[in-house]
Formats: sequence, structure tokens, C-alpha cells
Amino acid sequence: MKMILTIFCFLSILGGHLFAQDSLEEQAQQELNFHLLNVENGLSSNSINDIAQDSLGFIWIATEDGLNRYDGSEFLKFRENANLKENRIANNSVQRLVFNNPEELLIGTDEGLNVYNIRTGQMKLISQKDGLLNNSISSISLTSSGSFIVGTYRGGIQLIDKNLQFQKKYIDYSSMTSTEISATLIQQDSILWVGTFNKGLNKIDFKSGKVVKKYQASNSFLNSSIINCLYEDKQANLWIGTRSGVSVITNNGKKISFKEHLSDIDILSFQEDYKGNIWIGTRNGGLNIINKTSFLNHPEKTIVQKFLPANDGTSVFNRSIHKMTVDTNGKVWIGTSTGLNYVNPEGEIVHTLQQKEQDENSLIHNRIGTLANASNANVWIGTDGGGLDLYDPISKKFTHFTHNNLDSNSLSNNYILSILEDTNNRVWVGTYLGGLNKLDKNTGNFKHYLTGKPGDGSDVRAIFQANNGNIWVGTNQGGLYLFDEKQDQFKYIENLGKIDIRDIEEDKLGNLWLGTFGTGIIKYNPKTNISESFNSSNIEGMTSNIVFAIHPISANKIMAGTRYGGLILLNPEAKKINTYTEENGLSNNTITDIVQENDEFIWLSTYNGINRYSLENEEILDISSLNNIQKGGFGVGCLLISEAGSIYAGGTNGINYFDPQEFSKQQKTYPLILKDLIVLNKKVMIRDNKDAILNSALPYQSSVVLDHDENTFSIDFAALKFPEANNIEYLYQLKGHNEFWVKTQGVGTANFTNVPPGEYELEIKTDSPYSANTSKVLAISILPPFWATFPAYVLYILAFGLILFIIGKYYSERLKLNNSLVFEKKQRKLEHDLNEERLRFFTAFSHELKTPLTLIMAPVESLLGKVSKQETIENLNFIKRNAQNLYGRIDRLLEFRKAEEGLSQLVVGQHDLEKHIEQWTKNYKPLAKDKKIKLSLAILTQLENFNCDLSKLEIIYNNLLSNAIKYSKWQGKVTIEVFTENKMLQIKVSNQGIGIKEEDINQIFDWYYRADNSLRKKGSGIGLALSKRFAELHQGTINVKSESNGITQFTLSIPVNLSANNLETLTEEKDLENALAKESFTQTTIIDKKEKQLAGKKGKEIVLIVDDNPEILMFLDNILKDDFDLIHSRDGEDGVKKALKYVPDLIISDVMMPKLDGIQLCNELKTHHITSHIPIILLTAKSNTESISSGFSKGADDYVTKPFHPTLLKTRIKAILENRKKLREFLLNENPNNQEHTFSEKASGIIDSEKKFLLKTEELILKGCPEVKVNTDYLVKELGMSRTSLYRKIKAITGQSINEFIRDTKLKKAAKLIYQEEYSVTEASFEVGFSSIKYFRKVFKEKYGYNPSEFKSGAAQL
Repeated sequence: MKMILTIFCFLSILGGHLFAQDSLEEQAQQELNFHLLNVENGLSSNSINDIAQDSLGFIWIATEDGLNRYDGSEFLKFRENANLKENRIANNSVQRLVFNNPEELLIGTDEGLNVYNIRTGQMKLISQKDGLLNNSISSISLTSSGSFIVGTYRGGIQLIDKNLQFQKKYIDYSSMTSTEISATLIQQDSILWVGTFNKGLNKIDFKSGKVVKKYQASNSFLNSSIINCLYEDKQANLWIGTRSGVSVITNNGKKISFKEHLSDIDILSFQEDYKGNIWIGTRNGGLNIINKTSFLNHPEKTIVQKFLPANDGTSVFNRSIHKMTVDTNGKVWIGTSTGLNYVNPEGEIVHTLQQKEQDENSLIHNRIGTLANASNANVWIGTDGGGLDLYDPISKKFTHFTHNNLDSNSLSNNYILSILEDTNNRVWVGTYLGGLNKLDKNTGNFKHYLTGKPGDGSDVRAIFQANNGNIWVGTNQGGLYLFDEKQDQFKYIENLGKIDIRDIEEDKLGNLWLGTFGTGIIKYNPKTNISESFNSSNIEGMTSNIVFAIHPISANKIMAGTRYGGLILLNPEAKKINTYTEENGLSNNTITDIVQENDEFIWLSTYNGINRYSLENEEILDISSLNNIQKGGFGVGCLLISEAGSIYAGGTNGINYFDPQEFSKQQKTYPLILKDLIVLNKKVMIRDNKDAILNSALPYQSSVVLDHDENTFSIDFAALKFPEANNIEYLYQLKGHNEFWVKTQGVGTANFTNVPPGEYELEIKTDSPYSANTSKVLAISILPPFWATFPAYVLYILAFGLILFIIGKYYSERLKLNNSLVFEKKQRKLEHDLNEERLRFFTAFSHELKTPLTLIMAPVESLLGKVSKQETIENLNFIKRNAQNLYGRIDRLLEFRKAEEGLSQLVVGQHDLEKHIEQWTKNYKPLAKDKKIKLSLAILTQLENFNCDLSKLEIIYNNLLSNAIKYSKWQGKVTIEVFTENKMLQIKVSNQGIGIKEEDINQIFDWYYRADNSLRKKGSGIGLALSKRFAELHQGTINVKSESNGITQFTLSIPVNLSANNLETLTEEKDLENALAKESFTQTTIIDKKEKQLAGKKGKEIVLIVDDNPEILMFLDNILKDDFDLIHSRDGEDGVKKALKYVPDLIISDVMMPKLDGIQLCNELKTHHITSHIPIILLTAKSNTESISSGFSKGADDYVTKPFHPTLLKTRIKAILENRKKLREFLLNENPNNQEHTFSEKASGIIDSEKKFLLKTEELILKGCPEVKVNTDYLVKELGMSRTSLYRKIKAITGQSINEFIRDTKLKKAAKLIYQEEYSVTEASFEVGFSSIKYFRKVFKEKYGYNPSEFKSGAAQL
């Protein structure tokens, strides 16, 4: 051991000499402490490309897997596939970050440039689609005007203004060495530097856009043509990072290249700190720091501080430094390949001593057992398992002392719990169960005392030298011992017993104060051998008898640190204590050691941090939030103030040390930022509208307004303390809601539930040790619901007043009502009598109509048996059908009258109902076929002898089936199912149609009710009501189920065994009139087989007839077929198609039709260029002015109301066609000014329309001459019309065929060319497309009566 000490002294002397020698050559290595943030802390990727800080203080980090915003507590990630649109970027590979202004962040990615507004949360994208030369952004540089320069990989550079518009500034790209841009930098808006990946550096005159200088390794001072980065320092010197060292162009034009002494010559980044040092990041050599002034003045004498990769915080954590940035507090952020490094260039206040693997000159063990001062301002460090260290704070050297089993003079064991270097230069070392060791520095040997069991004092916890020089030893379970110098042994103090001692101190009176485990505080007077105890049994308020540390301040003020009980200030005389706990500012309630700095401050170590106690004002400063303060707490007896004034604190992860004088300086402040608002567990997004909760990001808002149902909300906030916001407590109070402060236990969220409407002020403040507490205020308004607002209260008052008024009005009106009831009853009786009289007249009149109808139908039946001419038979059948139809309607009206009066009675008989149902269904097959409806009948039961009133059942069945077909969709399906269920006959009729609205279902069986249905243009509204009444007479029901726009199903249910005894029945009588009108309820359907008739004589006009009634079609066909060729159509939609296809000379259309009515048909045809000339006559039963005006406004040429006389209709048709002939003559006349015809304003509109068509056609004919062969095919193609349509159109307008019209158009043009423009006959003929001059002369003379040559000489005029 002596040899060890000798070697130690020699090395110390030699080290000091070498250090002094090195300091002559280079500056001492600056001690920096580096912190690491990586994916384990929440970073999206460890590979950092760029770093920036915004105006609020957030740190933005560009990585290979997204963009991150860091607030000291958490990372907010922006990714390509982010859930929120506001957090979505173009690509996860983010290369560059630049703040264009305090609120706008430019984000360069591999898929374009994102522009993010931190105030509004809006994310924009500029890519190749918008004009970017290449999507891979490699550099971004700002100009003073707000515009910026974007450099892209293999795309060159572009200038974008502050409005994000590309500026068309000329840059001479062709003169640049390369367009593979690695870096750009603009100096004073005059010089643009462009670095390339492999072709050196370009100097560009920014104003002219010309390249004025090219630097490459082969022709300049550059060591390499591969430019990695460009940087401008505060003096406008340009630093160039290349693949082979550093190059500098100073502000006076001096050029310097440097690569000697660097840890690596592949330079990736630069950053200047506030001291004027240049930090140089390399690819493989970590960090280098040089003094800028010294370097620029004497490059050859440059001193480089190198920080090679290390994992203990003493240097950067990775060899590759991609980017460095200085924040607003002067701290440096370093982006590497393994995460984000943070370092304070000024050095940390708190430093760390830790064990370094494979480094002998480091702490021997990280778990510290005790600390003590050594001579020469050194420090003794006892470790819990590693032995003893002697630390020299000046040289940073360690000397290790450990137990050696082969050396009995070595340490008894390596578990050191107490140390004392006494005034005789002896070092006493207490161990766990190894007794006490005394180190003789001269020999290096340890002598052992108090060996054996714990009761013998082998577990030594405290060693103390009194003012008189006595050495006292406190043990665990062994009591107190005094060292006898003469006997060289320790004397046991029997008076105190086998107590557990943790600390020993002496007051000014020579009394020893002992902190014990379990027995509290003991005061011992060595002179009198008298002791006094202070514990929970005799001291009120003392909650713990375990005392780890004790420190007499004065005779009446003893400070003690307890386990779990906080800090105690004991007044021994009064036997009273003052207690300080976490509530008073302690970082923890267990005090592990106490040391006094001076008369003003005392320092305390705890299970969780370090505190300073002020003797003057009793304030407690908690420095636990400082960087490097270890999180595992500090050990008992491990706090020391060194001879140099530094505080050392040992814990389970090494030693922290600091200069306590640093804490007398101004406290730091950390900005408090409101981050997010969460309402009803949903984050509130920024929206640009007046009703939005947030119009801008929460940090920019001073107030928010919430609705009454948004009164459960949270607000996230953070104090921007870097690198990590440790040990910062937050307090918040919603003033107006609660009057107390809520402590968040370090969580940056304020939660509120069911806050009533009102005006509030949320104040949040930090409770941060060793920092000036900051606060933030946000005004919050919660709007009341409408029913709790002032207008609502006014309404309540008005409503109450109105109620009072109504009550008064009610009683006054009640008197009037009683008086008017008598009058009302009389009035009702008069109205009832009048209605009865009307009904009697109506019934009598209906009966009177039956007689003439019978007299009509009987002769018709007789004539049908006598005549043989087919046309006459058809006319007689026509008369018969309509007479029967009228008879049936009269019969139905009479039945309705009976049903309404309740006089209908059943005529019950036995019938073969199956046969009748099949026949009734068969009668409707033509109608179903006409609408292409699939009609199916399924009879699932025997109905041969069924009791019912057949006529009434037929009315029900016909009503249901006719309605089903009428309201079924085109090509739909109608099904009838007949079956028995629960002794009831069920007849289900269903269809696929428009359905019945839910609100109509309960009313469709009411008298006269008609559903609001576009197809119900006909019908009286009594069919279903009558059917229901007849079903009820059969003791049955009718039910309906309908899906809107789906399937509608009517179900008739009547008893199977209908008993005639229970009903009033009448004998079935045979009625001749009923026999004659047998088909009265059968829907008669005429199938129009005449699609068209076009086989008339030549020149016969074509008339299109559009009507959904086949009877009308047949009638019109009979009266018009001799004079016109006819085309039939059954609805408006088909009518339009046939009009476009056949282009008829005239159209006759009904107004009320399915699909398209007559007004819509008229409007479509009159606005179509193919059919705009066709005259249209509308047939209608409506004679009111509004209906007729509507038809004329859509272009109808005439209106004929029903009923009409055939002769009148023919006359109107001929008049319209004759008028069209006059229009045709007018259009063909070559001198329209000489026309004698006069036309109505409507006709004038038609003339203008058709003139435009003719002029367009003439232009097409003349435009094609002579290059194109102008014929029918040419015009058909150019006009977009079919050959037939075009022929019919021109024929109708001009009376000419297409070829005749083409020929006449050419001749008119040729005549003008010959007469007015003095063309020769041959030239004019060729110009208008005649290939044969002979044919031209022939047709010209036929047209004008002169040869072309005569026409030219003036014999005739055009």
C-alpha cells in the first residue's frame, strides 16, 4: 500500500507537470455535460436532419421518420399518414427546417415543400405539380424581403416570394457547376452561394442571376469539391464544410483551409455559440470546438477541443453530427444519427462523477456510501461495494483503495459507510460489518478496529472528531465509542447502551448530538456522562424517531433530518420543534444529510433531490429540477461541503457536485405555454370561421368561448424547460369557479367538469424550484343555454302575462260561446238539411241518367248484330264501351251514396269465387301488358261455394287491382295471393311502385281523400273508402303496408263462413240494366297497334299524336288518318323521342300525361334545334286561363279544349300548316324587305329561330367550298343531326330537299361573286364548289333565267 501511495504522489506530480506543459500548447478541455433524447423519450426517429426553434420556444426536429415538436415533456409528431390533417406532411423524410417568419415554418421533405402556420395550424404543400423543379428539398435560404431560395437535389434552385409564389428571377443555371444542390446561403441579399454534392461551390450575383465565380478543389483553395454545408457567422464570414476539411472566406475576402487537428475532416455542420466559438460537426469524429478569433488570426495555431462519442454524458453520444442549433437561451441542440443531444456551452451548474467502463481514472463504483474532506482540498469517497476513492478536483484524478483478501493490511471490506480524516492526517474508514479502518498515509497500511459482530461495533455509521481532538464512533446496534489514543483502542460508552447511531455533531458547549435509528435525538455530555433524549414520546409534533442527520446551529436551535418526518428545528430547552415538509417546499420528507454553507444557508440531501434552507427567512429552495441531478435520491451521510466550497452529494448513480454560489445569481425563467384545448374528450381543432372555438392556436388566444353543453373540458400546458421538464409542479385556479389552487403533481393538464355558465379566468402558474415562477391567464366564457338568457326570461314574463290574459279571455269568451251555441246548432241543422236536399237531387239526377244511357246502349247492341262494315262496328263498339263506362260510374256514385248513408246491404249468395277472381284478373291483363307489368295470380285454397256479396266484392277487388296497376312502376310486378288463414279469406294485392307516405296511410280510406302523389291526377278519392265500407259490411277489414318507393301491399280479410242469418240480406235479383252494364267496373283497354302510318300519298303531312288514353288515340286516328300520316305515342317521354326521330309536320299532345306532361314536352321540343320549327297543338280538359297561358309560354301554337268537334280540330290543323307554308315562303324570299306577309310576334320569333338555323347551314355549305365536297353527309356530320331529321327540318322550313338547298345556296353565293365582286364565271363556279362549268351554267340559268355571263354584264341583278 505504501508503494501505491508513492506511485500516486508521483503520478500526481507528473500529471500536474504534464498538464501545465499541455496548457502552454493548447487550451484546457472545456467540461461540458451532454444530454440525450431519442426514441425512448418519444422522438419519432433517432436520425436527425435539422433543428429549429419557433417564436413560442418549441423545438422542432426534422428526422428520417417525421417532424417533431418538443416542449420539454413530450414530442408532437407530424407524419405522412397522421390521423389529423393538420399534422400530415408530404413525406416522413424531413430534410430541412426554416422559419420564414415567426409563425410560418418551411419544411423541406423528399416529396416537396410543406409550409406550416403554427398560429392557424394550416399545412400547405408546394410540389412539382405547383412548379417545383424537384420534390427532394436539399436546402432553404431566406432573404431579407421574406422570400426564400429553395435548393433541390438534381433540380437546381428556385426563388419563392413570401406569398408562396414562384418568382421568375433569372438564374444562369447553365453556368453553374451542377444542379445537384447540397447547400445554399445568401449574404446581404447580394451574393448567393450554392454548394453542390460533387462540383464545388458557385458564387452568384443575386441581383443579376449570373455566376461570377466557381470554386472547385482543382482550381481553388477548397480541399474538396463535395460541399456538405454552408454557414455564415455573426461577422459575415462564410464557413464551408467539405468532404475534406473546413474552408473559410472571411468578410474581407481572405480564404482559409483547415483540416489539421480535427477529429474528422468530413464536415457536416457548423454553429457559433454566444462566446464566439465555432462548433464543427463531423461525420465520423463527433464534435470539434475552436475559438473563431484565434482561428481566423492564426489558423496554423488553432486549438481544437474534441468531443469524441461517449455514453456517459461527457461528450456527444454519436460520431455523426448532422445539424446544430443555438436556442434563445444560448443552449446548443445537436442532431446525430442516434438522437438529439443538448448541451449548455457555459457548462452545467451541477456536474457528475460516475464510473466509466474501462476507465481507471473514474469513480470506482456508482453506489456511494459516504463522503468526507481530505487534505489538499481533495475528497474522500466511500462506495457501497467498490471500496474507497480519493478524488482530486483540480486534476480530476482518482486514487482507488480496495479490500484485498491476500493483504491483511488492506481495507477490511469494500462497503464504506463513514470516513474521517482527522487533524493528525489519519484517515478513519467505517465499513459495514468490517469494523473501522485507519489508513496510515505514510505506510499505506490499514489498521483494523471494532471487528466482530454488530454488537461489537463492526457496523460503523458515523465518525466524528470533537473540538478537543477526541475521535467518536457511532455504530449500528453497537452504540457509541471513544478512541483512546494511549491504548490505541476504542472505549464503549455504556451509559448510552447499544443504540443505533446515524450521525454525530458537537455544539459550542461541547455536547454531542446523536441522530439515531429508532430512539430519536440524543444529547450527550461527555464531561458528565449524562444524556437526554428527544423523541415522539416527549416532543409534541415529532412524527419520526429515525434521525439520519443532525446539525447544531446554536444552543437553542438543533436541526435534524428524519426519515419520513421532514426537517426538524428543535429547541432543547423548550422541548418544542418546528417541522418542515414537502408542503413547505422540501423535495422529499426524508432528509439524509445536512451541511452548512455559511451563516445564511444550509443544504439538505433527501430521498428525492437537494434543497437549500435559508436561516434568515426559512425559505426552501429545491434544485432537484436542474439537469444532472440524479433521480434515485441521495444516501445517508453522503452530503459534503468541500474545503473549496463545493457541495458534493452521493447517491445510487454516482456523485453530483456544484458551486453553491451559483444559486445566488438571478433565477431562470421557463415560458409557460398553453398547448391544447380538449372539450368532451375531443381535441379542439383550429377552424377559420366565426363560430369556431379556436380561430388560432391556443398559445395565441387570450380567451375562449364555449357553449353550455361544452362545460367539461381540459387544457394542456407545458413549461418549456430543456432538455427535460423534470420536477416542475403546476398550480391552476379557475377564478370564479373555485377559490383554491389545484396542484397537478407534475402533469401539465387542467381538468374541469360541469362548469356552470359564466365568465371565468383560468390562471396557471409553475411551482418550479430554482426558477422564477411564471404564470399564464386565459379568459373562459361559458355561454348559458337559451332558456337561461335574458331574452328567455323576458319571454317567460311575456308568456306568463299571456297565460293570464288567455285565462281572462277564456272566461269572457265562454259567455259568448254559450250564447252562440244555440245559434250554431240552428245553423248546423240548416246546413244538414241543405246537404240532404243536394244529395237527394244528386241521386235523383243519377237515376234519371240511367234511362237515356239504357236507350243508347240497347240500340247499339242491336246495331252491332246487324252491321257488317268493320269501321262501323269499331265505332259502335267505341260508343258501347264509353256508355258502359259512364253507366258504371253512375252505379258507383249510387253505391257511394248508399254507403255514405249507411244504407248499403249485402246480397249474400254462394258463388264460385275462384272462377270470378280469375275472370276479374284476366280483364286487367291488357292494361298490365300495356305498361309491361308482370301480373301474377296465386289461389291457394278452394273457393267453389263461398258466401259473399259478389258485386260488392268485385268492386273491392277491381279497386285494389286497378290501383295496383295504375301506381306500379314501368315493367314492374303486381301479385295477387288468395288463401285462408284463421278462418278468414285473405286476398293480398301488392305492387312495385312509388309507395305510400307514412303520413298518408291512415287517411287513404277517408272519403274524398287523395294522397299527395304526382300520379294521382285522376280519381275521385272514394274508391278505397267505398271498398273499406264494403269490406266492413262483410265483417272484414282492409289493411295496407307500404315502403316509400318500394312495395305496397293491400290485404282484404273477410270471414270464410259468412252467415246470412246474422246479416240483413236481400234476394239476388236480375237487373237488365246491370246486365247491360256488366263491364261497368272493368277497365277497358284499347291496345294501340298502330305505331305509325306512313303509307299515304306523296306530299302527305306527318302528324304525331301523343296521349295516354287509347280511346283518344283511336278517336283522333279515325278523324285524321285520311288527311295525314299518323304516329302514335302513349306518354310525353316517348313523344319527345319520336318527334326527334321522325320530325313530324305537326304534333297534337294531351296536357296531362305520365313521365312528361304536355307542357314539358312542348318546352323540350321548342328548345331543341331539330324540332324547334314544329307547330304543337295541346289538348286539355282544363279551360282556365292559367293553364292555357302556361302552354303558350312554353311555345304551344294552339290550344284545343275537350270536348272538341272533329271539324274544328281539322280546321285548326290546316290553318297552322297553311301558316307554316307562308313562313316557308317568307324565309325563301330573297328580298325580305318586299314581303307583304305580316306575322304575329310569336311567328316573328319562329322566323328568327329558323333564320339562324338556315344561316348556320349556309355558312357550313360555303365554308366547305371548294376544299370539301359539300353534300348531305357533310351537313349531317357538322350539324350533329340524323339524315332523316335534317331532311325533315330543311323540307319543313324551305320546301326543298337537302341537295336542292345546297345547290341554291351555292348559286346565290356565285351570283354575288359574279355581280358584286367581279369574279369570272369560271372563278365563281370553282369558288362555290361546282366541278363542271357546263352544269353550273345550266342550273344558274334555271335559277335566275339568265346565263352567268349575261348576269355579269348587268342584264340582271341579284
